[in-house]
Amino acid sequence: DLQNFNTNEHLQTTTASLSHPHLILGNISSNFRHPNIIDIKMGTQAYEPAAPESKQRREIQKYTKQEEFGLRIVGMRVYDKVTDDYICKGKSFGTSLMTKDQVIGALQMFFCLDGDSSKTVCPSEIDGIMRKLTHIKDWFENSNSEIAFYAGSILIVYEGNATSSTSSERPAVKMIDFAHVCRKQGGDEGYLKGINTLLDMLHEIRNTMP
Repeated sequence: DLQNFNTNEHLQTTTASLSHPHLILGNISSNFRHPNIIDIKMGTQAYEPAAPESKQRREIQKYTKQEEFGLRIVGMRVYDKVTDDYICKGKSFGTSLMTKDQVIGALQMFFCLDGDSSKTVCPSEIDGIMRKLTHIKDWFENSNSEIAFYAGSILIVYEGNATSSTSSERPAVKMIDFAHVCRKQGGDEGYLKGINTLLDMLHEIRNTMP
């Protein structure tokens, strides 16, 4: 069951100004005072099989390592306690990561493991994120035999300022972007590959920590 790993999306039928069904999106970061957020596009291809060839070529050219890694960092922002501001990285940063070590380096940046140790994420936060990713992985391996999540992403959020963290601010791991979900016999091996890659990288990072 992936209910705990999807965004809060539901249909509401009436409001003061609307009388037809419409979509309401939950704010995943609302429980965090200084949310560190990363958007990771999952899968070995970011287009539907029926997409025009021109669309397929554009998506492949965006990031030639998508098929190899099964993921691409779309963007992230990390809170800097020293400046009380955010360090932001966009799409061009993600598409510049051409080796496994470079992607791991970007994840280390997200978890504040690339500099001042006083800003480093608590190991238990990474442990919690890995547990949630493993739950999603298990669903793809054991329960999904007919759905492909083309161009879908995983959003990870954790509190960027440990001094302001509360019990309600546990790391969030959510599947997002379902515009290109399709029926596909056999499930989605590409998305699963991305989850496995991400978990392997996080294990490697976690093993360098106390």
